[in-house]
Amino acid sequence: MTTIRAATMHDLDALAELLDGYRQFYEQPSNVQAARDFLRQRFGQADSRILVSENGEGALTGFVQLYPGVSTVGLNARWTLNDLFVCPDGRERGDG
Repeated sequence: MTTIRAATMHDLDALAELLDGYRQFYEQPSNVQAARDFLRQRFGQADSRILVSENGEGALTGFVQLYPGVSTVGLNARWTLNDLFVCPDGRERGDG
């Protein structure tokens, strides 16, 4: 069974691996430390929301990252889904 929940600093290492995989999908060089530093900044500045999918064994299998914004036309606040990634093993199984 897959669980979707808010990411925490406890997830940092596993989430950094997922973010690195996401970046490699977009042909960026692997750099897990840079991904970890980026995520640490997001948690520290609380400028995004990150949700993770967790499989039945407790492993993270994917994430989404949302950023806040506003619409002057709609006169409201909104969230933009900027990043979405499911690891290859989690695809087509309902993870995320």
